[in-house]
Amino acid sequence: MLLKKWNKSINLVQEKTIDVAFNRHVADSLQISDFLEKNEKIIDIGSGAGFPGMVLALNGFSNITLCEKSFKKSIFLTLVKNKLGVNVKISNINIYNVLEKGYTCISRAFGSVLQLLDIMYRLESPKGILHKGENYFQELSEAKKSFNFDYQITNSTTNKQSVILIIRNIRRI
Repeated sequence: MLLKKWNKSINLVQEKTIDVAFNRHVADSLQISDFLEKNEKIIDIGSGAGFPGMVLALNGFSNITLCEKSFKKSIFLTLVKNKLGVNVKISNINIYNVLEKGYTCISRAFGSVLQLLDIMYRLESPKGILHKGENYFQELSEAKKSFNFDYQITNSTTNKQSVILIIRNIRRI
C-alpha cells in the first residue's frame, strides 16, 4: 500500500489511522460527494495524502485540482495519480499564491473556518465543503467576527464528533 510506505517518511496521515484507512480517510472523503457536481471546478486545499480530492477524482469528479505546498507530498500525489491513471491536476503551490478564481473549495484537515473563509473569499469561491471536528462551533463563532456567510451543518457519517460544513455567499465584514 503506497500510503503505508510513504507515510513513514513524509507523515501523510496519523500513523494510528493507517490500518483503518478506508473508513477513516476514503469513506470520510467520499461523504462530501453528495454536495458536489461531477464537473464542478474544485480545489482541494492542502491535499496532503489526497483526501478528499484524489478520492473524489477516482470516483468520477473530472475537474479537481489538488493544491499541496509540500514538494514531497506533491511527489506522492503525482505517483498515485500516475499509478492509478487518475484525471486530476496537482499544483505544488501554497494556496495563498493561487490566482485562478471561482473554485469550489474542499478541505479535510487544513485550518480553521476563518482561515478557509479567507481563502474562499480571495478565490471568489461559490461554495466550500469543509470537514470539521468537534470544535467547529467555536471556529464558526470566530469566523463570524470577520465574515458574513450562509452555512449548513451536516453530521459526518464516519465520525460522531465531526461535521461537514457547506458554506456559501461569503462577504467580508
